[in-house]
Amino acid sequence: MARHGLGLLNLIGLIGVGIYYLVLFLWPLDYSNPTHEFYLADYADAFNSASSHYFLKKSTEVYEKSHGKSLGGLQIVSATYRGEKGSSIAPNKTELFRKWKIGENDMGLLLLYSYEVDASGRLQLSKSEAEIGYRLSGYLSAGAIGNIFDESIGQVKDASDLYSLQLAQAKAYAHILEHVLPDAYAIEVTPFDEAAYQSYQENYAGPTYSRGVPLNALEFAFSSQGNLWFALGFPLLFLGGLLLGDSALIVSGKGGSSGGAGIARLFH
Repeated sequence: MARHGLGLLNLIGLIGVGIYYLVLFLWPLDYSNPTHEFYLADYADAFNSASSHYFLKKSTEVYEKSHGKSLGGLQIVSATYRGEKGSSIAPNKTELFRKWKIGENDMGLLLLYSYEVDASGRLQLSKSEAEIGYRLSGYLSAGAIGNIFDESIGQVKDASDLYSLQLAQAKAYAHILEHVLPDAYAIEVTPFDEAAYQSYQENYAGPTYSRGVPLNALEFAFSSQGNLWFALGFPLLFLGGLLLGDSALIVSGKGGSSGGAGIARLFH
């Protein structure tokens, strides 16, 4: 009888854990979570496929080149959010930066673009923001990135001209790399060629990207940015003394520390 009772409790515990993970899987999407791609979260659907591929490919390459260095790997994440005109649009940039744990050894940068939707349904850029990791701030100050924004995105006259905005955002991204990589990692950077980028946009034949989709609650719990308690802590506590044949280990990467001293630019 005791063995039968123990087996029933084990079964109830396993079913309970299964229900817990099912609830996490079905939980409404949280747009303060990162995407599967991590380096790109185009939740506003403001980038065309060429721009999405550019930012994603560049950030992946930058991290691969800088990863493993004593300074830490540079991670640059581009994110867009949309909202009705006059409404709160994007999450707090500092909270987002820390939640996503951007930057190996705090060499991280979040480029956050907020868009408003006008009465006709068109997107209009309303604000450009940047959150800079503690260590990266020694190579890229808030003032420097503010100047980069002013000299690129700030020169676009029409807030709803997404093509011109994407060109300016790519230019800003490239200037950031020119500012950081040579000094921080001794990596030479080819200066941004606006004509070449326009040609790339016009002749793009790469993968097709759609509006970003965040990790669901279950995926986020088991991601490197997730909370170990939500992934394993509660289920293990619930199961109590149940001996599991398998074990899981989640290693969370270091990063995401910043002082909240980034910059923001309103679009004029």
